[in-house]
Amino acid sequence: MIRLRVAKDEYGWSIRIGEQMTSPFRRREVAIREANRLAAEIRTRGGQAETVVEDDAAIEPSERAEPPDNPT
Repeated sequence: MIRLRVAKDEYGWSIRIGEQMTSPFRRREVAIREANRLAAEIRTRGGQAETVVEDDAAIEPSERAEPPDNPT
């Protein structure tokens, strides 16, 4: 099984396959879309692939894709 990992790096979001990675994407959503496209392409050729988005809990709230919660 090929695992495509979408992970935050210092320049944006990259797709990692083992030790290799793509050039960074500016937005998380774009990296996820591309990883899903690559996984689908692998599957059409008879391979097994999955996309995994690494947890972004360690990312500063200002860098997260979703807006921060506002406690009352």
